[in-house]
Amino acid sequence: MNNKMYRKKLKSLMLMMIRWAELNKQRFIGDKYGTWKKEFKYVTGLDLKLDMKYSKKLTKEEMTKCNKYYKEYQCIRVGK
Repeated sequence: MNNKMYRKKLKSLMLMMIRWAELNKQRFIGDKYGTWKKEFKYVTGLDLKLDMKYSKKLTKEEMTKCNKYYKEYQCIRVGK
């Protein structure tokens, strides 16, 4: 995958995380918000790393974390 594809997937993940937070904002209890915030910052940092061209691609560990977050924050898509 090239840099543009990684960034496109990261943007999609960030949007999914924001949607999840909006749908679940009433349920954020104590530590769960802190966890979400830390994970969102991590994904945002990866996008920034690619944007500033500090790296051309994500490492296997970074991709594994992103896949974990994708599964965790996946929610019902609009229109389905």
